[in-house]
Amino acid sequence: MGLQGWTVVLDLNRGQYNDNLRHVKRQMRSAQNMKRSNAQSPELQEKNATRIVQAHEDYLAVSAHYLDKAEATLAKLDGLENATESDGRTQQEIAGLIRHARHQIDQTRRRVILDEAIATPQLIELARSSDEEKQSQLTRLAAFHALHADESPAMLAALQQAVIEDGNVFEKLMDAVRVCSLGQITDALFEVDGQYRRSM
Repeated sequence: MGLQGWTVVLDLNRGQYNDNLRHVKRQMRSAQNMKRSNAQSPELQEKNATRIVQAHEDYLAVSAHYLDKAEATLAKLDGLENATESDGRTQQEIAGLIRHARHQIDQTRRRVILDEAIATPQLIELARSSDEEKQSQLTRLAAFHALHADESPAMLAALQQAVIEDGNVFEKLMDAVRVCSLGQITDALFEVDGQYRRSM
């Protein structure tokens, strides 16, 4: 069973997912609301500081718990037979999101609980592409257009139809990006959006 087979399992667990999400959001709001105190006395300020740290520890613990569960599920998916290349990309994307979430937990722990000052990264100077790089990109774009010349018109038409009918544009967009360039998608959406607005 590939990742497509897991969508049935995920649909069955959607209620649990919503409960988990509400749980994390409740903890986050609790931690954020603690910061809004305007206590004047040093005793109340100290007590409030302790409560803020505890609320953030609770929030981070709950978040880490759900990340652990997500990683365990991802590990199970690694062993799937019949996994497609698309499944592998999806798993890599999920793993990247988990790494990002763990980084955010670490940053919050260091900043709020350990009271560390976290240095911001230095800005990187932007560089322009050379003429050779530009030409290389244009060549790759032309090759991409040629490779998908048969498929892209139908995908763009389906995307436009979804916009007009107020359908699931995101789903059609995910299909279109496989065979259409960003420029093609942008032009198609611009055409339909103008027509759609005029017909309102």
